[in-house]
Amino acid sequence: MFRYLLATLVRDKIQPSHIDASATYAFGAITVGGAPVASVVRRVGASLTPDAADTWLGVDATSAPVVVTLPAAASSENRVLTVKRISGGANAVTVAPSGLDQIDGGGAVVLTEQHEAVTVACDGIAWMLA
Repeated sequence: MFRYLLATLVRDKIQPSHIDASATYAFGAITVGGAPVASVVRRVGASLTPDAADTWLGVDATSAPVVVTLPAAASSENRVLTVKRISGGANAVTVAPSGLDQIDGGGAVVLTEQHEAVTVACDGIAWMLA
């Protein structure tokens, strides 16, 4: 999926510096089980739980640490999400499971370096590192 999104970004000449922090970008026809799924790329700068259509979040933690709380695994079957820290500086970006959920049997994933990213996938039971 990431290759598709990257190809779309390159094809449409959308560079990270051209992505508006307040905008939502939808790309192409991705299908899961034959059903079309919208692919949404967003840039965010505050803690949040991703929207159902989010597939890639570019996180700017320049002003403060940011926590991306994954939705409950039970309601996220077949979901794939990439979170990328796009800012430098001292503030971390944390990808945290919801409630008692886990990521690969553990807790949160912390992104401390600029351009560091994590992709997680859910089978409806648990979130896993992809």
